[in-house]
Amino acid sequence: MTTLAVIVYFAVHGAPSSGPPRPYAADARAAYVREALAALQATDPTTLAQAKAYIGAVSQSACTSAFARLRVECTMSVARRYCAAKKGGSVCSLYADVIASRALAEDYFLSSAARYALLQQSRDPRGAIERELRRMEGELAVDMRLSSCRCATDDTRCLALAIDGFCVAAGDEHDLPWQACVAALTWFIGTTPR
Repeated sequence: MTTLAVIVYFAVHGAPSSGPPRPYAADARAAYVREALAALQATDPTTLAQAKAYIGAVSQSACTSAFARLRVECTMSVARRYCAAKKGGSVCSLYADVIASRALAEDYFLSSAARYALLQQSRDPRGAIERELRRMEGELAVDMRLSSCRCATDDTRCLALAIDGFCVAAGDEHDLPWQACVAALTWFIGTTPR
């Protein structure tokens, strides 16, 4: 009789909360990646290019700092202000977060020496850097696809879980922070035509 009472109680009142919200739990991370993928795929390329140009330029100039935390705070603030000015709402916030994280992650993909070489060899240095970043993001996407991802290209739920799982492991394998990995893969997959 006691077991039945417990079942009826939970049926009426719901299960007890497992504690405070867990925004860094795997399911929450994957849900955020899925939303970001959807935002990138739903936004026209011109709008993304404008946001990337603005946030990237400010991140590389006005937000430059010897202190990583100040650069991160400045870049994320610029992304929030950009979306507020554009009245872009949550979709803008999602793709701007990816763009800002990608801008902050550039140093993980391109060393100062590689960046300098690209600057010296090209008439369009920013374009050359962007092409090299895109190439490296593509390599990371291929690595993810070969190692763990069995998702259809239009299955954003599966892709989000695969990106999160791969990027958790990438910290050890590729010496790449989760944020840099997720930003690179989400941008690459979200902006590649299907």
